[in-house]
Amino acid sequence: MKHELSMLELLVLAKELNAVKGYHIDQFYQLGERRFRIRLSSREGKVNLNIEVPDYIALSSSGEVSEEATGLAMAVRKRVSGARITGVSLLNNDRIIRIAFDRKESGGNIILEMFGRGNLIITDDKMEISLALQTHEFADRSVRKGETYKPPKSETVELTDMKAVDGVFGSIGTAQGSDRLIAYLSRRLGLGAMYIDDAIRRQKLDPKVKIKDVDRKSLDGIRRRVAGILENSGSSILYLRDGKPEDVALAEIEKYSGLEMRRMPLNEAVEALYTSSPRAETEKSADVERLEASISRQEEIIGKMGVEEAECRAKGDFISANVTKIGALIKAASDKRVGEDELAKVAGGIKVKRIDRAKRAITIEVEER
Repeated sequence: MKHELSMLELLVLAKELNAVKGYHIDQFYQLGERRFRIRLSSREGKVNLNIEVPDYIALSSSGEVSEEATGLAMAVRKRVSGARITGVSLLNNDRIIRIAFDRKESGGNIILEMFGRGNLIITDDKMEISLALQTHEFADRSVRKGETYKPPKSETVELTDMKAVDGVFGSIGTAQGSDRLIAYLSRRLGLGAMYIDDAIRRQKLDPKVKIKDVDRKSLDGIRRRVAGILENSGSSILYLRDGKPEDVALAEIEKYSGLEMRRMPLNEAVEALYTSSPRAETEKSADVERLEASISRQEEIIGKMGVEEAECRAKGDFISANVTKIGALIKAASDKRVGEDELAKVAGGIKVKRIDRAKRAITIEVEER
């Protein structure tokens, strides 16, 4: 994208992506550090959800293939494979896509943070985090396993509420006069700097204009332009330069007035823009090929280590949650006078696979998470 996907664009995309409601998740692939593909299917057919956080998300009939599964991909598959998508929405008036799903007896969410460096997070139906691409510790929230997912605090108003939008313009008088108008409106509206920039330019103002230097007439003109963009954001424009995609917008942008325009659903426009610049194929030297082969082997080892780490974490979490029961079980197992029935009562639901009384050792089955 020539610009970051704004909250408005993600709101429109979320509505379009709801076309996959009822589809099942067949497979999850990690194609790069922050690039993913989710293969979906239904009676209507198959489709791919292509993702690169924080830049891009779109549905497509095509998608890259990844033969080898990374540790992250395997961990995600364990939590979402076979799930049925129940809805796609935006969280907290922010650039956060929530893909809700049902799976067997429980539900969950795939959360995509489309800001900063981006993130992919898996939660249960109560928003407890079970997996995150990136773990973080902030002053007001923690993004790590076991924590309840909380989006960042947001000043942004609900864009579908025109009274709230008008209220932002009405409150400009209370803002710091030295603040730039584009920064204030972008922060409060989440409309996207490109659209605010265009509205300001149409009033013949410098995009860097400060709040104190904007008269009421110009401000009313900016407000009307913003309202028009919000009211007519049902379709998008793919701008082309010399036949090649240049940018995508939900309204006509003055600075692109000389470019070819094609109107289409935003999902299609974003997909066309994203796939218009394939990664360049270069001739590889023998040294490069050896280096890539070495990296591939290392990635394979790291992937296996990731799976082993996930399994060890699961075992550790289970033991930590049942430490009292397991301690009592070990003590009982070492006493030859304790029979199997009594031992089963002490186990309290923990599945015992083998007992070695001589070594005072037991082997238990760890529940899958």
